[in-house]
Parts: sequence; structure tokens; C-alpha cells
Amino acid sequence: MTSVAVIEVLDPTGKANLREYPLAPRLTSLEGKVAGFLDNTKPNADLFLERVQELLVAKYRFSRVVYESKLTASGPATGEQIERLSEQCDLIISAWGD
Repeated sequence: MTSVAVIEVLDPTGKANLREYPLAPRLTSLEGKVAGFLDNTKPNADLFLERVQELLVAKYRFSRVVYESKLTASGPATGEQIERLSEQCDLIISAWGD
């Protein structure tokens, strides 16, 4: 009686579920817009965003600024934060630090 070894070969590559998202329409001007700033809470991200905010507010006279900070640098912004920013803001700037 001859025994035959069977080897099952597995394909380790994953299949990505890619979705295409359209680009947001470009703003013709930043003047008087509501600007959102998302801080990822890494060291110095807040300092960088504060300075960028100062410069842009002075130049474009935003009507309002919305500032959000993620809970942790390694995690995503919460659904509530994303919803607030997307509903209230004409533009959103995110920053990383270190």
C-alpha cells in the first residue's frame, strides 16, 4: 500500500476591496469660509496646526474655525468628529506631528 502525501498550497495575497471616491469640488476662494482643523494628537501637531490656523485666518478671514483632536494618534477620528467636520466646514486641514 502506497501512501501519497498531499500538500495544499495557499495563496497568502489578500484581495483589496477598493472603493473609488470622487474628489471634492475645488473652492474658488477661501475667503469667509468655515475651516476645520483635525489634530491627530502626535507631539507638536497642535503647535503646527495653531500656527497654520493663525496664518490662514489672517490671510483668508475665515468666518469660523472648527478644531477637533483625535483621541489617539494611532486611531481614526471618531464618526462624530468626521460628521461634525464634514457638515460644518468648507475645508479641512489635518496635521501630523513629532
